[in-house]
Amino acid sequence: MLKLLIELFGKGYIRKIMGTRANVTKPIKMDKNSPYKLYSDKAFNDPDLLFTIEKKLEEYGPYVLSNKNASEVANYEMNARRVLNARKQKEESTVKMPLHYNRGYPKKAKEHYKDTWFQATKEFPNGRWWQWIEGYWAGHPAYGIKKGYHAPTLKVA
Repeated sequence: MLKLLIELFGKGYIRKIMGTRANVTKPIKMDKNSPYKLYSDKAFNDPDLLFTIEKKLEEYGPYVLSNKNASEVANYEMNARRVLNARKQKEESTVKMPLHYNRGYPKKAKEHYKDTWFQATKEFPNGRWWQWIEGYWAGHPAYGIKKGYHAPTLKVA
């Protein structure tokens, strides 16, 4: 349990809680969001609820170490592991894109924006202000290189 709490909140949290709490815990009936109950799967996908779950786990962390009820401790541990898994999935899904080229495109703009023009299209027959967004390279070559049709090429003389 200590290793799990260290993974969740760090060593400073463990140093802070050791010897500072009594062996009395809040009854489950008094707190409807108690981490001694299993949270639903949907709760771990919502960032706001995930933040609330982390705060509840942090609040109940000192009490779980002295809790004698095995099922409550098991539920707390399961919720803590699910929070760790949700964190890892969030970290993994963000940046691992191969190097690729995003081509330029016109974007809706306001009249006072820099380098804009006014043009009518099929979707906007009365016209609208547009701004050209230049193409750019995105991703990282460590995760591969994705060749694209629109990617600019280097011309060697």
